[in-house]
Amino acid sequence: MGDFLSVTSDFLSYRGRGWVLIPITLALPIGYIVGLLVAPESAGKMGLASTYSTFLQTVAGAIIALLVGIALQTRSASRRTRFAIREAGVVAVVWMVLGELGAIAAMSPGLPPGLQRPAFSLMVAGAAAGSVALVFIAGWVESEGS
Repeated sequence: MGDFLSVTSDFLSYRGRGWVLIPITLALPIGYIVGLLVAPESAGKMGLASTYSTFLQTVAGAIIALLVGIALQTRSASRRTRFAIREAGVVAVVWMVLGELGAIAAMSPGLPPGLQRPAFSLMVAGAAAGSVALVFIAGWVESEGS
């Protein structure tokens, strides 16, 4: 176990990679819990798609915009930090794809009532992970460029 912790510590401390990877990795589970707390009362009783369709479509579009923003930030990274930023970008993209799938599922009028709250929460978590990733990756690119 000591070797695993040593390798993990070395991996995260290399050029400050942990300052970006840890918040991005934690954004999805924390966002999911927040999504469960803020899910509308109609989730699980009647369809989310009929009442919140505009909101769900807007969040789905925002997640796509965040994907583009992260791709542009990753592209503008210096050679020295590009690999570590791409690692953070991959984690963020996976989280945002899960959020996009949650948004698409929540928009479905045929989604069973028991899956409406988890789909809504996954959408919130993906959007939160994308926002956190964009802020941290952009901050890291800027600090390395100075």
